[in-house]
Amino acid sequence: MFVQLNSLALLYATQAIIFALLAFIFFTYFRSFHREYMKYWLYGLISLSCYYASYAMLGYAETHKTGYYLQLLYEQIQQVGLYLFLTFLLLGLYSIKKRIKLTKRLFFTVVGLAVFIGLSVATLYFFEENNIFNRFYLKVSLQNLIFASCLLLTSFYLFVDKSAHFSSNFLLVFFLF
Repeated sequence: MFVQLNSLALLYATQAIIFALLAFIFFTYFRSFHREYMKYWLYGLISLSCYYASYAMLGYAETHKTGYYLQLLYEQIQQVGLYLFLTFLLLGLYSIKKRIKLTKRLFFTVVGLAVFIGLSVATLYFFEENNIFNRFYLKVSLQNLIFASCLLLTSFYLFVDKSAHFSSNFLLVFFLF
């Protein structure tokens, strides 16, 4: 199977493995110190690993002409994984700054919204081959707009917020760039 993979699919598979290993490191840290934000960032890294794994499988599915439904499944996993990564990243930051445990209702509402957005973006124009521009807009441009807006607003919040935390300056620079 690895002989038949193209180079991009191999790159995405490697990234999926690296993020899975990083998630394991976060898991050991979470087990040792029981920090709530680490749990959310662990979920985010698992989501990002699923995103890259589905990207690798999507490349494999496109080169081997598998069915449309399998490609749709990979694209849905890809979009949901990326939106969940952003959601868990921001939930972890919220947990750090507010120093409270999130309610289950808020958690499931935000995660459900991210899953709904990811599924609808992947499915909306998938079967219409003439709407390539709309598919690209929903899959790439809208995604970049949402990510850039969230990260820019988060960096502005970290800049304005005066509560001290050990990683506020690091997170400010990370979210800004």
